[in-house]
Amino acid sequence: MTTSTLTLLDRAANFLESIQQRLNIEFDQHQQIFKNIKQDTGAIATLKRALTGDPKHLRDTYSIVLEYLYQVGIPYNPDNEYDKGQFWLLVACLFAHYPQPINRERKRNFGHSCWLLQQEIRRSSPNAKGVERRFHALLDTSLKDLRSPLLALAQQIKSKDTEIKTANKLVSTINYAQLITDLHTWDHSKQFVQDNWARAFWGAPPKPPEESEALAEDQSE
Repeated sequence: MTTSTLTLLDRAANFLESIQQRLNIEFDQHQQIFKNIKQDTGAIATLKRALTGDPKHLRDTYSIVLEYLYQVGIPYNPDNEYDKGQFWLLVACLFAHYPQPINRERKRNFGHSCWLLQQEIRRSSPNAKGVERRFHALLDTSLKDLRSPLLALAQQIKSKDTEIKTANKLVSTINYAQLITDLHTWDHSKQFVQDNWARAFWGAPPKPPEESEALAEDQSE
């Protein structure tokens, strides 16, 4: 199957699997990170630093990431603030900072991840509204301004990782392949990604996958 015939989700998963292999991050049968293998700590540190968005740190990631972007047919233009490749790179850096098993299914999006975070916080603070406020603001954020609020919520999810997984019997809290797919089509005029995230967070059924996927493929051409 050629790159052009793969779904956007499969291309995202292939990209992330290449990054995982490059960093030598492995998971055991319980989807916990192996601690006794020699990970590429230098490359991992490089990707982590790039989460700041500093141009120098972003350039340092090129030798690690760009080859795999091009393999899945994604161009990269750092001079264009709306460039989709920037968000593929962003999620690769987030994966290095907070590794999760790569999922090729559409079971959960980032809205559900934020809902899990809110539920965990409300175990000790039933009236807490901070996550909901930040998530609501995220839905109204433009693509070019998405980096900071998205990373802030992801970092908060990471801080509650063990509690969320234990309480919900999960092996991962963020579906990175789906996150890439959603960010790739964030600026679609129909805002179907924002709608599905909102549905996941506030409990409504998502739109049919085939409808969202068709819109995504139209946007990626």
